[in-house]
Amino acid sequence: MVGSGILAAIVVGLWWPIVAFLEKWWWGALTFVFPPTFFVFACLNFQRAKVPLALAILFTLVSLGLFVLRSFMTTFFITPA
Repeated sequence: MVGSGILAAIVVGLWWPIVAFLEKWWWGALTFVFPPTFFVFACLNFQRAKVPLALAILFTLVSLGLFVLRSFMTTFFITPA
């Protein structure tokens, strides 16, 4: 599970600057140097950024859900190997 989360983070992390570079070179540079800039870019250019933004939100929610589920399982049921 951790490997798939890391792979998803890498894919989305590389997709953000590409989408930003396709809009303007300075958006891409800002997004590459300071990744939270992508959220500003996404607000201003929602049509271009909606797919990577949706994937980032989805992967974050799934990762948090798995973390909470694992914590719940170890607390009340079993200890993972």
